[in-house]
Amino acid sequence: MDTPSTPSLDLDALEREGAPEPFTIVHGDTLFTLADPRELDWRLIDRLGTGPADADLRVLLGDQYDAFAQHRMPGWKLDMLLTRWREHYGLGGADASPT
Repeated sequence: MDTPSTPSLDLDALEREGAPEPFTIVHGDTLFTLADPRELDWRLIDRLGTGPADADLRVLLGDQYDAFAQHRMPGWKLDMLLTRWREHYGLGGADASPT
């Protein structure tokens, strides 16, 4: 099969327009930023909501996870955190539990 001289879609040239403000929270007197789901690597998106909550938080917090995990947090706050994160980014099923 011949390769077309002009690609139908050049992913390397795409730029995202209209990205929302980052979703930030305060926990343990520290400011954290949770990942924008549309900026996550596609291999990580598939993992969200399929395992333990700490696995989701590792994805969403990245390098900030260890500092975040040093502070206790009851389950109802985790539910609120993830619900608000979904709402912020306009994800469907904002009322559904991620775990």
